[in-house]
Amino acid sequence: RVVQATEAAFLRIPLVRKLYWASRQLARLVLRPEASPQGHMVLVEFPQPGSYVLGVLTAERVEKVGAALGQDLSAVYLPTAPNPLSGWVLFVPKERVRPVPMSVEEGMGLILSGGFALPEEAKGADSQG
Repeated sequence: RVVQATEAAFLRIPLVRKLYWASRQLARLVLRPEASPQGHMVLVEFPQPGSYVLGVLTAERVEKVGAALGQDLSAVYLPTAPNPLSGWVLFVPKERVRPVPMSVEEGMGLILSGGFALPEEAKGADSQG
């Protein structure tokens, strides 16, 4: 009841409501990726050509931001290790976002472990070669 009352109070304040909702969605994506309706793992070229960072596609099209630049932009959340809630959002031209065939849970494990927690199929390939 206390949590529900606190949540109801947060939802009555316009700016706090937006921050609370965004924080809740982000926490759900990071802490319980299987329960999150959005997001899948992608690669984007960053911070320089030929270097890539793994992130979570959170919006395929961000119209208002894209309109400011006259481009079709996607929003990619870049979590940081060891605290994925301290990540940031990168707006990337849609054609430069590359899907990665792994679950959000696998991707977050890879990011949070600093690259040590490879998905199972990659571990098998590494041990063979």
